[in-house]
Formats: sequence, structure tokens, C-alpha cells
Amino acid sequence: MKISLNWLKKYVDFKSSPEELAESLTMAGLEVESIEYPFEYLKDVITGTIEKITPHPDADKLRICMVNTGGDESLQIVCGAPNVYEGMTGPVALPGTELPGGLKLKKSKIRGMASFGMLCSAKELDLTDDSSGIMDLDKEIKPGTPLLEALGLTDAVLEVDLTPNRADCLSMIGVAREIAAIEKTNVKFPEASKYTDEKNKGKITDIAAVEVKDTDLCPKYCARLIENVNIKPSPWYIQQRLLSAGLRPLNNIVDITNYVMLETGQPLHAFDFKELGGSKIVVQRADDNEKFTTLDGKQRTLDSEMLMICDAKRKVAVAGVMGGENSEVTENTSSVLLESAYFYPPSVRRTAKKIGLSTDASHRFERGVDTGSVEYAMNRAAELIEEVSEGKTIEGYLDSQTKEFKKTVISFDSDACNKRLGIELSPEETASYLESVGFKVADKTAKKTEVKVPSYRVDVERPEDLSEEIARKYGYNNIKTTFPGSVAAEAENVPQFDLRSEIKDALQSLGFNEVINYSFTGPSLLEKTLFDSSVKENSVKILNPLSEDQSLMRTDLVPEILRNIADNIAKQTFSLKLFEIGQVFLPDPDKINLSSQKEIICSAWTGSRRKSSWDEKSPDADFFDIKGAAEAFFEEFNIMPEFVRPETTVCYSRPGATADILINNKKAGFICEIHHTVIKNLDINQPVYIFQTYLEDILKNKQRSFLSGELPKFPAVSRDITVITPTETATGDILDFFKSQDEILLESAELFDVYQGEPISENEKSLSFRLTYRSNTDTLKDKQINKVHEKLTSKLLKNFNIRFP
Repeated sequence: MKISLNWLKKYVDFKSSPEELAESLTMAGLEVESIEYPFEYLKDVITGTIEKITPHPDADKLRICMVNTGGDESLQIVCGAPNVYEGMTGPVALPGTELPGGLKLKKSKIRGMASFGMLCSAKELDLTDDSSGIMDLDKEIKPGTPLLEALGLTDAVLEVDLTPNRADCLSMIGVAREIAAIEKTNVKFPEASKYTDEKNKGKITDIAAVEVKDTDLCPKYCARLIENVNIKPSPWYIQQRLLSAGLRPLNNIVDITNYVMLETGQPLHAFDFKELGGSKIVVQRADDNEKFTTLDGKQRTLDSEMLMICDAKRKVAVAGVMGGENSEVTENTSSVLLESAYFYPPSVRRTAKKIGLSTDASHRFERGVDTGSVEYAMNRAAELIEEVSEGKTIEGYLDSQTKEFKKTVISFDSDACNKRLGIELSPEETASYLESVGFKVADKTAKKTEVKVPSYRVDVERPEDLSEEIARKYGYNNIKTTFPGSVAAEAENVPQFDLRSEIKDALQSLGFNEVINYSFTGPSLLEKTLFDSSVKENSVKILNPLSEDQSLMRTDLVPEILRNIADNIAKQTFSLKLFEIGQVFLPDPDKINLSSQKEIICSAWTGSRRKSSWDEKSPDADFFDIKGAAEAFFEEFNIMPEFVRPETTVCYSRPGATADILINNKKAGFICEIHHTVIKNLDINQPVYIFQTYLEDILKNKQRSFLSGELPKFPAVSRDITVITPTETATGDILDFFKSQDEILLESAELFDVYQGEPISENEKSLSFRLTYRSNTDTLKDKQINKVHEKLTSKLLKNFNIRFP
């Protein structure tokens, strides 16, 4: 909503600057987005008076004008406008002036005659669409006066971003009420008391008629008839105010309907009365698949839920949205029927959305207009139309209303309001704040009383709404921050909360960066990551998704993390270590609940193993890197998992590059390499490795960490074993064998070399292990070490299909 401050002063006196006013309105809940000076682009245009006109010697349609612009000498300007005359005052753009559209004037020659400027039309100044001739200004304007000053265009305009509930402020008077409350003054309402006619009486009943067939969608429809109107441009003050509000002037009748709508918030419509068949208005629903052409020249398809304004023969307007081109006001119009009505807001909202047409009228009707302002706005417009068109308003007006609108009365408790807001105000103070914005308080001294809500406040329905009004007027910034009083028992930290922090620290220490994704996913991403169609069908579906890509609740974290990787690779970041801790939503097979939720920890590694340096390029990460990261992660929580061949694999894993994670013989996650088809589908084009486990398994199995331990006092001794095994033998099984042996002297076992190639057959591989022995009581001797080493070697031969080189 654009608020012209010059126009606003017609309704309320205020001393605040535009900046101060913007701040006050924002703090009152009407957020001012910007302060604009819409006509600032005309700051270099001045006024000039034509003193002499002579024909152009080489062009019949051009004339040479000598123009007084307030300087010592008159300027010669060549002009082709047909309406110039000696003594005329008009806008002058001098050389160096930049006009709308980017045209920058300079001294020029037109058909051989020098021209030192340009006399401008309203269209050339982007004020109106009138290009018929030069703007003819008031003769009293002194030559050289800035055009902004001459036309009263030195106006500041506030751009107010209204919330949908504040329909009352979609008008100048509505904003004036707010400013009057801020400035502690009164609103000056425009008078419309000229008409004292009774409804459905007088001469109009013999000339026109109104019939409302669908009163549920139109409880009130009023109409007045103005005859002998003269269609012409509106007075400049009306054009200027419409321009400030962002509307283009058209003609005096249409301009008045727009003017009164902006002034009061009540949309109006003017019909060419002679074009109305049967001199009658009928308000009824449309027929299904009926076609109708609106004022913008576009054909709309109607249905039986849309309300239409008809005459005795045809449809003439879409109720509350836009009129039809078959009854619009034209230059030949001599009498107009003025419509002012109340339409059911949801009906207008649905209609505007279905036909894809949002107008200033529908914007107001669908939020709810003031039921008490229907006749007032009609009478105000009729009076202005008489004034600007020399027309005559016919005696009486038509009104379809049969039932009174229900008045809202709310029981109000000032103590409850104070408690709700966290403030301390007396009943008199709360009553004062409410009455400052138009509410009527029955007893200003009582703590419990009744409050009558004005008809223009359609958003106020309950005591909480009144509390909000008091908070606005009291000042949100004056309300101190407080917390609800409660007696709370001593609380302990939630284990899951602390564990999440520990998990994040552990993964970040391993070089992983956290990502946070939405809990939604879409069918397309599931297909790209090779999920079966049954997963999509059984996933929990969102009833009103923002998009197809966010229409399902996720059942796995991997697809979204892979999309994160794809987005980063598209931006030339190829080495990534990411993790996410989040909920997945697994469909409930019993259909009792929508889903069962499980919290998952998922990490992904792709690209380099480490940062490259000037003397060494880092190798790419592989399957064993993600396995090592998983082992290091579990070690932070003193958990010793097993990595085993999986019985089943996830759909997005590469065959042969997957291992299940077992904790106490129970599956607690997996590691895998992503399938090459998934990589291709997501345009990643480099290997990605995944480690995934469950937060509940970490919580159940984590051991308290030891902060320190005794340092060994005696030296360790190492022995190496090299064996040749079939390629399908899992190296991890051999390592697990050593770790599982109940040998006190065996401190650790590690793999330090793998070899395949000549002279070993292609179906075999060579593995070298280093066994470390240590005693906590004395220095080991070769005899002791050899005995244990030979014992382990014998067990190794019995348990595995191996041989020694």
C-alpha cells in the first residue's frame, strides 16, 4: 500500500517527518518498507510561458516557440504539438535534462532551426497516457518554477507492507486512524452528507432495479444513478494523488471510483447505464464453463461457484474482481450506475485465484471490507462525480440488504490482558488505548467489561486480539522481556543432546564438516539413488508439498548428502568430507502412526585422502579410508565394532565394496562405496564412500573414556608374519583372529603390506602382519616370544586357507 503524505494530510494533522512517521507506523505493526519520492525524476523540469509562435520555414507541422523560462532571454524551442498557443504555460525540459525512458536532451537543430529545449506532454513526463499535446498548466504559475513545485509533486510516499489481517489499512482513512492514535489527534473524515435519501425510494426505483439471487455470497448490494455526465480528464489534484498511489489516471468517472477506493478502502464500479439490458442489475452465480471477457480484453472461463454481476440479458462483471468490457465507461457514456457492495471474502478469493486475476478490488474484498462504509463510499463517489463531470445524481438509491450485519462484542478482562502481555496497566489505560483506534469500551473503570469492535476491524474477534491492539499502542519496545514463573525440579542433561555434541566433535576432529538438510525428499532423487518404487509408494507423503522434490518424508540420509556432494562438485569443490545427524521416517507397517522415527549418523568421503602439498600429491580416498574413519569414530566412544560381509546390501552400494558394522553381534550400521550408476545419475563422476550408524547404538554401547593410563615400563618386541592367501580371503578376518586370541603378551597386530603379482598366482595375495609383544612385569626374552609366536602361527594355519612363502 502506497501512502502519499500530501494526501494523508487531508485526513489527519501530523508534525512528524516522513522518517519519524515510518518508524512510528512500523512499531505499531504497519511495517514501512521504504520512503519514496516518486516524482524526483522530474526535478530538472521547469515551467515556461510561450510568448510568441511563428511557423517553421521548412515544415508545415512544426512551429517555432519563443519561451520565457524565467531567464534574461526567451528560449527558442521547435515544437510540433497541435495545442500550443501564445500565453500558454507548460513544462520545459532544458538541454541536459534526462526524461523518463533515458532520453537526455541536448541543443539540436530541427529542420535547420535551432531548438534549446523541449515542451513536454504528460506522457513524455510519464505522468499520464495523454500524448495529444503539451500539458496546459495554470497561467498563474511563474515561468522558471520547478515543475514539481508547480504541480504539487514534492510528495513523500510510504510503501507499507501490510499483513493480511489489516484490511482496514488498505485505505488512506485507515492509515489516518493509526496516525491519529500515534499523534493523539483526530481524523477528519470527508463529508458525504449531501444525500439523505432513503434506500429503495425515490426516482431511481422507476428507472433501475437490483436483484440479488445469491445473498450468501452478496449480503449487500447498493447502487446510485448519475445522469448527464461529461467524460473528460480528472482535475489535476485527483490525478496527482492517484499517481502517488501507483495508479494511472484514465477519465474522471473511473478515476473517482479508484480515488474513493484508495480513500475509504471500499471498491466501487461504474457501469455505462445505457449498456445495461433492462436497466437492471442481477447478482447470481455463473454457469459452468461459461465464457466472459473482462475489461483487460481477456476471455475467462467461469464455473458455478463464481458470483457474477448481470443485467437482464447477460453477464457484465465478475463480482468483486473486474468489470466486463461490454459495459465499461467510454467517452460516449452519458449516465453511470455506481456499484458499492459487500461480497463474501472467500468467494472473491476463490474466484480471483481460479481465473488468475488479482486486482486492487479483489485484494480488498477477499480480506474483508467495512460493512458500515458501503453507502458512505457510494455517496462520497457520487458527490465527487457530480463535481468533476457536471452530472446529476438521481434521487434515492437501491440496496439489497435484508439482514443486519452482526456486530462484534468481546468480553474483556484487563487483568488477563496484563498477564498475557507481561505489563501492568489500569482499566482506564487499557480502555484509552482501545478507544484511540476506534473501539468502544462499555465501562472504562471496570476490570471486566465489554468492548464493541468497529465494523472496519474485521480481524478482531476475541480477547487476544484486543490484547494485541493494546500491545501495539503501548509499544512493543516498552514491554520488558520476562519469563513465565514456574517451580522446576533440578533437571539433568538429556543424554541424546550431550551425545550429539560428542558425535559432532568426534567427526569434526576427523575432518568432516556438518551439513543440515530438509527432512523431505522427492521421487526423482530416490530413483536416481536406485531405491525401489515400493519405497516411494510406502514413504510418508506430504499433503501440501512446496514442490515435487519435497513431497516425501526421507527414509535415508544418503540421497540428500549425495546431492550436497553433487552441488559442491558442480562448483569445482572435489574433495569433501561431510556428515549429518538427522531423523529418518520409516513407514509404520501397522498404520497406527504415520511413521517410526530413527536418528542416523551418516558420513561421506570423496576426493583426496588428505590435502596435497608442493612436494607430494595426495592419493584419492578409498574404501579403507572410510573404514578407518569409522574405526576412529567408534574408538572415541570405546566401542570395538566388527566389520563383516553383509548378508544384504543397500540399493545404492557397489557390489563387493560393502561391510556391515556389528556391535555385540548386532548390526549397527554399514560402510560402502556408492554404486557407479548412482554416481553417474547425480553427475558426481568420482568415487564416494559412506559410513552410517545409528545414534541409539552409540548411546547404548558407549563406554566411559579413560583420561589417562599407565605408561609401559618394559620394551616391546615385534615379529612379522607373511602369508599367502586366496584373494577372496578377507584380510580383516585374519586381523580379527589375532585380536581375539587370549594371549597376555600379544599387545597389538597390524597389517603393513599387501602384494599381488609375480611370482604369486593371480588368484592369491601376500599379506604381511606385524605382531607386537610386551610384558607388564619384565623384559621379554626370545624364548618367551618365540613360543607364543609359534603357537599363534600354528592356530593361523589351522583356521585359514593360507601358506607361507
